[in-house]
Amino acid sequence: TCIIVLPITAWFLKRITGVVYPCHVVRYGGKQPYRTLLQSIPKVAGRVRGRGFPAAHCSGAFALMALYFVMPEPTRWVGLAVGLVAGWTVGIYQMLKGVHYLSHTVVTMFLAWMIILILSRACIVAMRRTPEMLAALQGHDTQLVDPQSTAPQQPVYARNEARSLRDDVFVAVG
Repeated sequence: TCIIVLPITAWFLKRITGVVYPCHVVRYGGKQPYRTLLQSIPKVAGRVRGRGFPAAHCSGAFALMALYFVMPEPTRWVGLAVGLVAGWTVGIYQMLKGVHYLSHTVVTMFLAWMIILILSRACIVAMRRTPEMLAALQGHDTQLVDPQSTAPQQPVYARNEARSLRDDVFVAVG
């Protein structure tokens, strides 16, 4: 989901912000005057609008930071590191090409992380179990990988047959 949502969000924000690429700014050999973000947002007749902010290419790479939420507990940080390395690799490449400032990549990284956090929380399902649902939990131990809930990712309070703090409440993350 993040691989799709982040670049689309960056594309949409590019259309709103109107920031020109650094290579198009007079200071760096272009023809456009430098404008701050707030100076670039209003649409002014006859003024060229850029699409340089936020950084869309690295937003797709920063989306890999979502691996943090899908990798098992001891290796979660590896997933986050993969996303950061990929995002910064693409971001630095784009800066060397002259199409982004450092601030574009930094802001895109934080924007990506905020969207990932929001989406990770949106994927939580909670429901109340009926007595029939609780009865249906019986007798499936042979089909479960960890029937006694002894794996380290299982919280202590959920090491029971219902795998929850309260038997009548089911919560799924992811």
